[in-house]
Amino acid sequence: MKTVVDLNAGIGGRVTAFLQQGMEIKAVYENDSEKMKFLTNIVGKEKVNLGYIGDTDFYTIPDADIYAFNYIMQSFSKAGNRNIENVINPNSVFHEIIHIKRPKCIFIEATSSAVLRKTQMFENYLIKFQEMGYSFSYQIYDENSFSSFPLNGKRAYIVGIRDCQGEMFKFPVPNKIVEPEILLEGDEEIEDWYRTSLKFDVSQMEYSKWYIKVMNKIKETDKVSLGAFTEQFLVDSIGPRRFTHNELARFKGLTSENYNDCSNKRRMYYIIASSSNVFTVNAIASCLRMYFEDIMKKESDAQTVEIVSNKGKKQAEAGKVIFPKIQLKKIYIEKLKNLEKMEIIFDKRLTAIMGVNGAGKSTILHALACTYSKYSKGEDYKFSYFFTPNPDALWNNSSLTVTNFDENVGRILTKNYKKNERRWADYSSRPTRDIYYFGIDSCIPEIEKEKKTSFINYVSNNDTRKHAKEVLANAAYVLQKNYTQLLSNSSSSKTYIGVHTENGLKYSSLSMGAGEQRVIKLLQTAYDAHQYSLILIDEIDLLLHVDALKKLIEVLAGIAEKKKIQFVFTTHSLAMQDLLEFVDIKYIEHDGEKILIYDTIKPDLLFELSGERKKDYQIYVEDKLAEAIVKKLLKELQMQKYVNVIIGSIFMLFKII
Repeated sequence: MKTVVDLNAGIGGRVTAFLQQGMEIKAVYENDSEKMKFLTNIVGKEKVNLGYIGDTDFYTIPDADIYAFNYIMQSFSKAGNRNIENVINPNSVFHEIIHIKRPKCIFIEATSSAVLRKTQMFENYLIKFQEMGYSFSYQIYDENSFSSFPLNGKRAYIVGIRDCQGEMFKFPVPNKIVEPEILLEGDEEIEDWYRTSLKFDVSQMEYSKWYIKVMNKIKETDKVSLGAFTEQFLVDSIGPRRFTHNELARFKGLTSENYNDCSNKRRMYYIIASSSNVFTVNAIASCLRMYFEDIMKKESDAQTVEIVSNKGKKQAEAGKVIFPKIQLKKIYIEKLKNLEKMEIIFDKRLTAIMGVNGAGKSTILHALACTYSKYSKGEDYKFSYFFTPNPDALWNNSSLTVTNFDENVGRILTKNYKKNERRWADYSSRPTRDIYYFGIDSCIPEIEKEKKTSFINYVSNNDTRKHAKEVLANAAYVLQKNYTQLLSNSSSSKTYIGVHTENGLKYSSLSMGAGEQRVIKLLQTAYDAHQYSLILIDEIDLLLHVDALKKLIEVLAGIAEKKKIQFVFTTHSLAMQDLLEFVDIKYIEHDGEKILIYDTIKPDLLFELSGERKKDYQIYVEDKLAEAIVKKLLKELQMQKYVNVIIGSIFMLFKII
């Protein structure tokens, strides 16, 4: 039986889900006395600890397999004291607790925006856990992913496994296993407050329909939006009313308590909205339980494996299979080509390097390719391959530092690379990791590289390599082709890839389009690569239309998660804005002598890439005087680039449309 400690348990959503999966709750902590009432009913008074977790002696917190908590978006003041010296950050407290207690697993909930926007604060937050030896995977789920209840909203879930030696934890696929039976409370049983607290015109509201209030406007809806700035209403046989707290709690799976019995009803709406979704956590907890059961089984079945290096070095420690488990965390470039004092942090397994031509995107790929030595199947690059001395550039005083996390030893490794007057220093101590680099030359069609001009003879055979079926299926998905077989075409001097289609067409890479050829080769490399490899791709969007690019990114994300491969690629495609679920954006901008790195594509950066100035906001004003006032304010706020000021009524615009 797995054990759990919840460090900020709320009203018990996570605790309820873990209990449903047969796990033992060792202790829960909560800073709110009203929430404590519900927690006590769920786990018993002896396991509930009231008060700020930072005031607890961390060594008295029970040991457990899983520590669960929420990522807090902002700091707060203890006991309502707003003195700035009294402001605390609970996230730093969680770091300290995990550092001391070292649970096998940490389970973190966060807002979807915290994960998708990948702020520097959130990246640094996870990196601190990674430095302790935790490997992370995450998933963003809709609120109704496992229940079918008509809820709006998303939530991010992050699972960290300590000293992960096998496959990383995989999140469950959404499965609406609970039927959407809407259980409303009896009309006659509803407290007066739910009816008398309505402060708006209810004359247009109709029986049995649902309504939502956003920004003081009422509109009909078929979904419930649980949030701080929304209110939900319905019309029953007696008349308009608010949803009760119990009704909204049921949508989250919180069904065992009387949430209507609360001291501050408006505040309780927010508490329920921010509570864990029991259905979702239950599904994740089920996968966690099976994950640890599988690890225990593998450990019991494990055989002692003896590894001898190809250079005849000493035998590896008995009982362990030693192969490189390196993850790139950061590159800091002191000076290299036109890049100076620039740092990029790598968190997700897919990273998109963006920027205008000449920003230094390819330089970063070239540098990364040279910072590792080959393990088995990969390629071996030297700095002289990409930074060849010439009369205009000797590359003297070039310097960069690469930070990796080595899962085998559970610690951060940092190595500096520097070019003196003669050569780049010390290749022998580079970390071992397989590298693959897809340059622009990989976009050249095979026929354009072929020197032979007479008949090219080859023999076709079905490709029977281990992952041929996966390569074929994913290539067909990305390129929207009806492939039935992947082929290997062998001539006297080389081998060409080939495909067979449903309509009987058979052709080799000599007849393929360059985009088709590159996608298949990239997928073959990704599937054949060793775990923990690094694949670098220059201009990944080259030769691909937008839909194919999006599908390719989706497929690569799946491969990366399964095999712990990292992909770093350059691109100019604005489609990356729609792929933040899979990709980290690192946009390079040269601002005078400074180099700035952005985690998103802002309006000014969009203008750099597209040449079009997009203004996302419109303000409608009555006359010239109002226009002048608004423009002056926008100028003072430095927002004039993002806002159009229009004289006239927005309702006239709708009428024209």
